[in-house]
Amino acid sequence: MVILDLTAPASPTFEGEYKDASWYPTQVAVNGDYAYLAGYGGAPTKWRVRVIDVTPPASPTYSGQTSEVNDEIHDLIYGAGAVWITYGVYMNQVIVTNPASLSL
Repeated sequence: MVILDLTAPASPTFEGEYKDASWYPTQVAVNGDYAYLAGYGGAPTKWRVRVIDVTPPASPTYSGQTSEVNDEIHDLIYGAGAVWITYGVYMNQVIVTNPASLSL
């Protein structure tokens, strides 16, 4: 995940990035100091939501993750104090009051 400063939208500047060589994010939602990433990694492939603390932007850090879900996460949206995900034929709410301890 790359963090950009969009103060001048015509010329965004690089601020920082979060990398994990064994995990591949596919969706992102941001609220305040946290980025919520849906992605997969491991063998067999395990889909999860991870929370990344983006303060300071130059060095974002891992804060926590959900348990695995049984299918590819198709959508990830932040709203009403929770992250909502869809996977397979399901929709789930991820409570984010404590980023270090997420629950589905």
